Amino acid sequence: MQSRRSKFILPMLAVLILSSPALPQTRQSSKKASRMGYWINLGLGRSTLGWLAGSANLTVSIDRLALSLRGTTNSKGLFLDDFWDVAALVGWGKQHGRRYIAFGLGPAVVGGYRSAGLFSANRPVPLTPGFAAESQWFIRARRWLGAGLYAYLNLNGEETFGGITLCVQVGKY
Repeated sequence: MQSRRSKFILPMLAVLILSSPALPQTRQSSKKASRMGYWINLGLGRSTLGWLAGSANLTVSIDRLALSLRGTTNSKGLFLDDFWDVAALVGWGKQHGRRYIAFGLGPAVVGGYRSAGLFSANRPVPLTPGFAAESQWFIRARRWLGAGLYAYLNLNGEETFGGITLCVQVGKY
């Protein structure tokens, strides 16, 4: 009785294992393989608030889909208002040779400080929801290193701001 079961179970297991989707298939697929890249960019530039801006961004690109997590800091000047945001963005990205361009939109959270004067403590701004937009333009100098411009915008109820930064980009393209 035991041998009859094993004669039936072993061939069934072999068929299931060999037809598993985890194993490579011998037939050719007409679908093109996905292209994936990921990178971090860091930059300094100018803010619409009037002074210094900084940006940090992590982007994952799968074919033409661009997913970004970004943070920016914006200042009206020394001892004046400072605002920052953190945003999660989804958008479109395209690589052509050594060039890459992307656009994204998504939700954001804004915080910061309002100046109370030169000799007074700054007042914190409550966390405020916002709507973020970004644009990335980069050129690769090496396989893992690039440079370019990062432009951003944040629309919110506390202080709408934007900026552009000159960035260094490190990652896999």
